[in-house]
Amino acid sequence: MSPNATLYYGFHLGCPDDGGWEVAEADEYGDLEGAGLPWLEMPSDEDEDEDGVSADQMRIAIFLGMGVEAADVPTRKLDEALAERCGVQVVEHGSLVSGIMHYGIALAGTIYYADDYTPKAIAPGTHSASHKPLLDALKALGLTPKQANPSWILAPGEG
Repeated sequence: MSPNATLYYGFHLGCPDDGGWEVAEADEYGDLEGAGLPWLEMPSDEDEDEDGVSADQMRIAIFLGMGVEAADVPTRKLDEALAERCGVQVVEHGSLVSGIMHYGIALAGTIYYADDYTPKAIAPGTHSASHKPLLDALKALGLTPKQANPSWILAPGEG
């Protein structure tokens, strides 16, 4: 098992399995059940967490909610197509061993990964790009993060 970290610019949405979602739509326990979000009911080819959430469900919901055609995109290329066509990416970070995953929405091209024990020099600086793709993606998902504004998120994990 090696340590890893993810750095991204956007919104941390939380973890359905550990502490709950960090969104206004979540109940007092951090659950989205009963929030009326249709993408939670979508079938997925990807491994899902205990609450039935997968990053692919989120990606497809963003395409649909933003009115972007994605029928021609194979499942393994969804994230790449989402970055190209919608300007955002769905971020998953956490522990592959325990299966506890956190989710986030990042501006395309702002996700950096560190793994093993090899340092990386990253100079993200301030981000001056439009936040509109992030806000459009959140609207497509029907989520309002508790985080007031997008920011750089440093997310620990283990692989």
